[in-house]
Amino acid sequence: MSQIRFFEDPEFFRRQTLFTTFALLCTLLTIFSPIFQLQATGKVILEISGWTASGSLEPLAPKSNWLFLQTIFLFIALVIIAAVVFNYKQRKRQIMLCRLSISSLLMAPTMGYAAALSYADFDKLGVASIYPSYGVAFPIVAIVCLLYAEKLIRSDIHKLRSMSRFW
Repeated sequence: MSQIRFFEDPEFFRRQTLFTTFALLCTLLTIFSPIFQLQATGKVILEISGWTASGSLEPLAPKSNWLFLQTIFLFIALVIIAAVVFNYKQRKRQIMLCRLSISSLLMAPTMGYAAALSYADFDKLGVASIYPSYGVAFPIVAIVCLLYAEKLIRSDIHKLRSMSRFW
């Protein structure tokens, strides 16, 4: 019975694997870090992270469907990026999965902003302002890493095609 040994395969340790693993880590950090903050009169009344909202405004407002959608998009991106890491021998599939995960990562902060808007409607004073938090940087870094990994995958395909012409 043959065993799959990812870590012994030299193709597994390519630069694009490193960048997709870093994108996976950034997506995981997005889930647990605050993405947007609602502030009223200079103090934070609500923080929206990748999977929950917490603060003084949260008990007054109902649960937001946008927050649920943001969580779904982040988990979809997490699963797809993990598939990119372990499909290292199927380069065309890696490119397709990179693009899917990028679109999912673009949708997650958008849903977070929509959740912040829906929570801002329940502010009694009506002066809540939405500010991005440091968690917004994680999906951006993950997208940049995935774009660079896609570029490296394309260069591998180009190298393999040029080498096969001489055979």
